[in-house]
Amino acid sequence: MANELSVSATLTFGTAGVSRAGGGQYDVAGTWYAMTIVNADVAALPLLPGGASTLGYLWCRNVDTVTDIRLRVGAAGADFILLKPNDVALCRIASRDIYLIADAPASGLEYLVIEE
Repeated sequence: MANELSVSATLTFGTAGVSRAGGGQYDVAGTWYAMTIVNADVAALPLLPGGASTLGYLWCRNVDTVTDIRLRVGAAGADFILLKPNDVALCRIASRDIYLIADAPASGLEYLVIEE
């Protein structure tokens, strides 16, 4: 089957009257995915379970209403995504070494990872 994965994103800034949208449909060789809600903590925790043969896309949402959550490469690496409360992010991932860290313990992160 072709085009098993559909990806889209839209960003609109009403004050300035600008927006951007993009996406596409992609062939996916595998069938592996992981979807769950995990608790972030003030200590960096690994995000991804094993299982994907080829990394693909990561969709994530901070389900906490107060606390920021950051994603980083490596336990002590630089942050590459900041999720404010209720924020959503979508990106293609290039590393299995992704960690999450929160400003307060027991902050929830919902995620979906799909192999390519």
